[in-house]
Amino acid sequence: MKALLFFLLFVVSQVVAGLLAILFSQQSRLGQGVSLESLTVQPIAMGTAMFVVDCLLCVGLALWFYRLEPRWKRLTATPSEDAFVWKSQRPRPRQIFFAVLAVILLAFGLSLVLEPFHLSDNGMQTLFDAMKYHPLCVLLLVLVGPLTEELIFRAGIVRYLRQRHLPSWLAAAVAALAFAVVHQNWAQAVPAFVLGWIFGLFYLRTGNLSLCLPAHIANNLFALGVMYFPQVFHFMEEWSAGALFALGALHIGLGLHNVRRALRPTSSSPFTPTLCL
Repeated sequence: MKALLFFLLFVVSQVVAGLLAILFSQQSRLGQGVSLESLTVQPIAMGTAMFVVDCLLCVGLALWFYRLEPRWKRLTATPSEDAFVWKSQRPRPRQIFFAVLAVILLAFGLSLVLEPFHLSDNGMQTLFDAMKYHPLCVLLLVLVGPLTEELIFRAGIVRYLRQRHLPSWLAAAVAALAFAVVHQNWAQAVPAFVLGWIFGLFYLRTGNLSLCLPAHIANNLFALGVMYFPQVFHFMEEWSAGALFALGALHIGLGLHNVRRALRPTSSSPFTPTLCL
């Protein structure tokens, strides 16, 4: 139930951001009797509205996780639990490195494998291209957005599903499916499911956001870099589908290898979570 509430909270926040964007960009037309369907949203207005809403959501979620929820459990005599399922562990720098490397390799590999299918992104690439030079929009894409999504989908949904005794891999997969659904287009949903599942495993490895959040930020930074310098990959436009698939599969394999390295228990680890890989 709590996991569903977190999912609905995220959906509502995105709807609110969309309505605010319409208000910001079409304020002069709202009193003229035009329908909402005829109103267009300016990309910068959309990015700014999402930045504001996500910042407020991050503050509220942090307040809940670190202040209100522990206090509620004490008042209701709820049996104490570790804040994030298991005793939290700070990952080693090399684990963060492997996690970041894994996600970049997987993201690149998935983009190559999916390229021949020409999946629709419902205009999201055009929206991001228009946002990439605005400072608030850049902060949204590489920091505030990933933090909000990790608080919702990993610290929220994955954690509560684990508290309902779902296996680790299944809790991460369910949260990843929800993460894919909110992207609302196939071009983003397929990579979002795969990477979301990996983020969930990273979260369960440490019991906090210290591994999954840097990986998520790195993925978005990589995507933003591709938007700034698309010419870097123009040489692959003439490649056959087989060549793209082969190169993509190689990167995916290397990415999964580094996922295992990031999840590998360290000698100083105070616990060894059971991960069903």
